[in-house]
Amino acid sequence: MIDITNDKAEIISFLSTTIKKIRNNFGNPKSISFYCKPSEGAFTISFNIKSEIKEKYTNSIEFEYKDIEFLFMKHWKKECEQEKSQWKYFEEDGIFEASGPQKLYNINRYLSHVFWTIIRESTREINLPTTLLSFEFEELNHIILHSNLEKFGRIITKLFRDEIFKHYLEERTQYTNPDFIQSIQQNSPYMYETYIAHKSYFYSSLTNDQIENLDKIILGIIDSIAFNVMRGLDENDDVESGISLIVDNRDVRQLPLIGNGNLSGEYLDWVERFSKYGGFKS
Repeated sequence: MIDITNDKAEIISFLSTTIKKIRNNFGNPKSISFYCKPSEGAFTISFNIKSEIKEKYTNSIEFEYKDIEFLFMKHWKKECEQEKSQWKYFEEDGIFEASGPQKLYNINRYLSHVFWTIIRESTREINLPTTLLSFEFEELNHIILHSNLEKFGRIITKLFRDEIFKHYLEERTQYTNPDFIQSIQQNSPYMYETYIAHKSYFYSSLTNDQIENLDKIILGIIDSIAFNVMRGLDENDDVESGISLIVDNRDVRQLPLIGNGNLSGEYLDWVERFSKYGGFKS
């Protein structure tokens, strides 16, 4: 049996190392393909420097740089050769078994879900361009990341969530620092009395449990505001409102969404992948 969780770190390292090499030697790629051929235990990476991948060409694209890096998983190849092949990655689904004439196809189909998860999770650490997942059966090929949507998601997460919450954490820490409070009292007594004294007293009075709960409340408020902004964009009539938002010369509502159907739904995914402060808080 193959437990793919044991190979996850090696796969992500392979992807990360290859991306760094591409950027160092060629510049930022416009698009990248990760090809999985489990019957050979093989993974290869191809990429384009100049052009994006179009959805309708996922089975016929010719990459500018093809199969530039190779990762071999001998035990994957061996498992595919078993009469009954067993794979595990998602704990809630137990062990996936494949046998019979459709065995190899079913293995590829299972791995298409596995790699969708692994590669999208890897974007917490790796900034990827438009990314195509390819398999031994072309009908399983699909784009899992679009660069312009990724760019928009990272910006939204940074500006609407992480920077605001970071500012709150810094303030909370600063206003419980005796040296800082003493300095403000001595050098700016009016500022202390007007802006700082009540916050300092409030933060200093909290227990650890209360601080933990306050952090969750603040993050929940931030997420609610950001989510509502995205929902406003989903429902925006730019002719009526006179407001539009453009990313890479495209209206954000025309960006190729991945599975969620709207920007407010994508926000939940962005927070999960891009934020330094954990998942969405409601």
